[in-house]
Amino acid sequence: MTALLLILLLLLGSPVYGAITEQGSGSQRAGIADTSGTLDSLDLAFPGNVTSGCLLIVGGATWATTAPTSIGVTDMRSTSYAVLSDSSNANVRKFIAYGIVPTGGANTVTVNPQGTQAYISYGIDEFCGADATPLDVDGGTNSGIADNAPFDDITTATANALIIGVMHHGGSSDTIDPGVNYTQIAENQNNTTAQDFSLVFRSATTVTTYTVDWLISGDQDWWVRTASFEEQTAAVKRPAQVVIVH
Repeated sequence: MTALLLILLLLLGSPVYGAITEQGSGSQRAGIADTSGTLDSLDLAFPGNVTSGCLLIVGGATWATTAPTSIGVTDMRSTSYAVLSDSSNANVRKFIAYGIVPTGGANTVTVNPQGTQAYISYGIDEFCGADATPLDVDGGTNSGIADNAPFDDITTATANALIIGVMHHGGSSDTIDPGVNYTQIAENQNNTTAQDFSLVFRSATTVTTYTVDWLISGDQDWWVRTASFEEQTAAVKRPAQVVIVH
């Protein structure tokens, strides 16, 4: 009897690309604004446990008599943060920090500007599905004088990126509203007793230029910093299965 050999190559699975999603649909957002102006550092806890391998975002602004030349960011999960920061003027430094958390669990972030006795304001959030080396584009900075529509344009390098923007202005208690395409993570609108800021995000789609924008209630000098983050791109096909039928 002649055996009939039939080889069926079954390709099980195909490349799976991870989309970046906000963990907890916003339940991990938190913000804080120090009103003492005397702190060397400021702690802020995530509302819930963070998840191993997810992207943690920290962003805000600090004010001191002399603007700090750097911003240190650490947490209790030993996350390694990269910090994108710059001096807005003689007194304020804005920043976006990011890192992939190595272990899950309760987590408190510490922001420590170089120097001492600063007003410190910032927000935090957690996003899952980012690449292990998450930075897509450092969007840099933009600024305006006596204007009520802060913005910065950022051109993403990959599709489905996560865009983050942080803004502060020189007013006292003007309201801050994110652009219609952006979700606010945290803000402080009172610039009289603390440093004002607004930290926002959006999910991009195609590789193109996006405008990160806000509207403030009065004409003020303002400063913006942006960055985008890349989705998971590593994908492995399952090996073919060989089925022999006699």
